[in-house]
Amino acid sequence: MKLAVLSAIAALTIAGSASANPGKNLDSDGDGVISQAEYDASVQANWTALDKDGNGQLSPAELGDKAARLADADSDGDGQISVAEYTAKKSAWFAAADTDGDGALSKAEWEAAKAAKKK
Repeated sequence: MKLAVLSAIAALTIAGSASANPGKNLDSDGDGVISQAEYDASVQANWTALDKDGNGQLSPAELGDKAARLADADSDGDGQISVAEYTAKKSAWFAAADTDGDGALSKAEWEAAKAAKKK
């Protein structure tokens, strides 16, 4: 019984600390920063969720309301976004957000980059 209670408390503590971390739940190891690897894993998961037909291209229909925001990722101008184009856009955003160049985003870097993106 004690083990079950302790396990439940630990799970709630972990869930609470994850939500307090920058970037929602991108900080998978809970160290308070988003590493390049954690960000890349999130980008891949987002790609998979967006590419509903699994053809390796994001069409305007698949992007829906995100189409305008991601239009500049279409570097070859074919009207679709490839995984390479999507990854390049996301990688450029991470590099720009990583203002101290340490390969990870602190909470301050994450919040500043997200605020700048909204402008």
